Amino acid sequence: MSAEKKLIKQIRSIVYEKQADLEQITKLVIKYRLTSETVTLTNDERIIYNACLATKTDPMIVLSKSRKGSAPSARYFIWSQLRKQDPNRSFEKIGMVTGGHDHATVMHGIKTLKEWLDVDRVTIRNHSKFLNLVEPC
Repeated sequence: MSAEKKLIKQIRSIVYEKQADLEQITKLVIKYRLTSETVTLTNDERIIYNACLATKTDPMIVLSKSRKGSAPSARYFIWSQLRKQDPNRSFEKIGMVTGGHDHATVMHGIKTLKEWLDVDRVTIRNHSKFLNLVEPC
C-alpha cells in the first residue's frame, strides 16, 4: 500500500472512529493536499457509524462476526437501512458491508429485527435513535 493510501486510511479512521470536527478534518486535508471527498464518510460508513452511536457499540465489534452485547442489533439496523435505501442491492452485498456475512444471515437479521421491534423496548428505543440519526426530519 502506498504512503498516500495509508495516510488516507488513517485520516478516514480518525473521521470514522472519533468523528473529528470539521476544522480538524480541514486542517488535515490542507496539510496533506487531499480532497475533502477523500476523507468524507460514504453513505454505508455513515449508516454504520450511526448504528454504533445508537447502540453504543464499538464499530470494530459490529464489523466482526461477534454476537456479544448489542453488536447483532446494530448490524440488523445497518442491514435493514441498507435494504430500505436500495431494495435492488443483494443481501450478499449488504452482508459484505459489515464484515462478510452471507445472504442468509442478512435475511435472518432483517426478519429478526422486525420481530424484536414488536416486543423489545431496548431495541425499539435504539432503533428510534438510529432512525433519527440516519433520517433527520
